[in-house]
Amino acid sequence: MKLLRETIRRIILESSAKDEFEEIWFNTEEDRSEWDDYETLGTNHRDMIRSRKDWAFKESEIDNLFKQKRDLKSLWNDMVEKYGSRSFWQGPKMAYFHSLSYYVQSDSLFGNADIRQRAFEDGQIKNLSIAKFFDEYKMSGNKDEMSTWGIYNKGKGPGTTIEDLGVMLKGRVTLASSADAWVESRSKATTKDQSIHQSSGMPKRMMPSQSNVAGLVFDESDLTATPGECVLDNWSIDAIVYNPNRYSESDVSALNAFAESKGIPLLKSQDCWK
Repeated sequence: MKLLRETIRRIILESSAKDEFEEIWFNTEEDRSEWDDYETLGTNHRDMIRSRKDWAFKESEIDNLFKQKRDLKSLWNDMVEKYGSRSFWQGPKMAYFHSLSYYVQSDSLFGNADIRQRAFEDGQIKNLSIAKFFDEYKMSGNKDEMSTWGIYNKGKGPGTTIEDLGVMLKGRVTLASSADAWVESRSKATTKDQSIHQSSGMPKRMMPSQSNVAGLVFDESDLTATPGECVLDNWSIDAIVYNPNRYSESDVSALNAFAESKGIPLLKSQDCWK
């Protein structure tokens, strides 16, 4: 009976977080649907949007967009704290994987491609090799927020796969979604954007479309499958993970030597949950 009461109490509390969030977010005179057709815009930082004359957004519209992005993220964190969900996101049931597959040069794991390319469209983003990733970021205490895939319950949840190459990260979760949250990308920031956030680090905030808000997750009770995008702050690198079916012996040898030089393990994708 005691276990039943505790279970019912937990379900009531956890489901209330999402309900209260949506009540606060949508119970307002402010239009919450104006960005529904602009999801991909969310990957751009403020000055980058301003610099795109073909988009022709007014300064007041840009101000409103980034106010909503800040408010949405702040409210998510308020609900997580209020309903005691922080321990779940930082706890042993969750792990966080950042894919490097879309960075890696086709001809080399250790090429010289640079992430700082200011591309306007996702398809134009240059590759970044694994060596460049480690040059770009520190082993711990990174202030620039990072997007990851949330891995629930040691990868036993449905839909959990690691197809290629990436890193396991640890950090403070500042946003969690069941899908792609269309947050800002460092590759879509101007020099001015970077200078503005130099002291605090580059933020990643969800595009405030209604479909994105519907996809927010607050606790274990909201998970019907493995989570989607989880944003980490003040993060560190725990391990390099690779799919052994994708790399030659020489590649694996090079990856192992690189991991050893960084003082972290190299894990096969099927072994990283053990």
